[in-house]
Amino acid sequence: CREGGVSFFSSGINPGFTAEALPVAISAVADRIDHIHCIELVDMAHYTSGQIVHEAIGMGKPAETRTPLENDGPVEENAYYTSALLMQDAFGLKFDEVVRSTEKALARSDIQVPWGVIKQGTIAGLRMRLQGMLGGKPCFTSDDVPDDWPTGDSTWLIRIEGDPEINCRFDMESKTGRTVSHVTSMAALNRVRDVIAAEPGVRTRLDFPLTAGGRIAAL
Repeated sequence: CREGGVSFFSSGINPGFTAEALPVAISAVADRIDHIHCIELVDMAHYTSGQIVHEAIGMGKPAETRTPLENDGPVEENAYYTSALLMQDAFGLKFDEVVRSTEKALARSDIQVPWGVIKQGTIAGLRMRLQGMLGGKPCFTSDDVPDDWPTGDSTWLIRIEGDPEINCRFDMESKTGRTVSHVTSMAALNRVRDVIAAEPGVRTRLDFPLTAGGRIAAL
């Protein structure tokens, strides 16, 4: 970046702010923080891409199938690892370790979806969890679903356990039909001017001030 005089912006795991910028912003009203829990809920029943939902994520495959998302490589290669790194930087700490886990839910009956059928007994749900540990306890958790497996369509829950207890529910819906893809792209596009103006190097959300995004339709 320095040799070429350019900046590289890491917007974070999709959509690029719910597990990074949002918990940092909410923490502005916190006192004691015991645990930050970021939960992502995505209902993929209406997704039309069998390549993504079936082949990459594993929906409809036998329970014993190891999907591409169940990467046995270094935890640093996990898609949510950058969220843990940003939490370290934002709060000025260093996790003892970052651990991950995956859990599957199986279909109780056949489920018709746009790309085919999820047969009874095959994979119908996937939970991926990444935790930053301090003193043997989780300090930061990034989850795609919480323990009780609720449902949601493009929903994010941020829980800051401590004093005060803070809970934030974040729902989004796009007319494109691909809410997560839409907001993921906008999280990057709305930072273009900041990235162009930035000094050369790798930049994150912590390098930029709070600025408005989007466009006002009436203008």
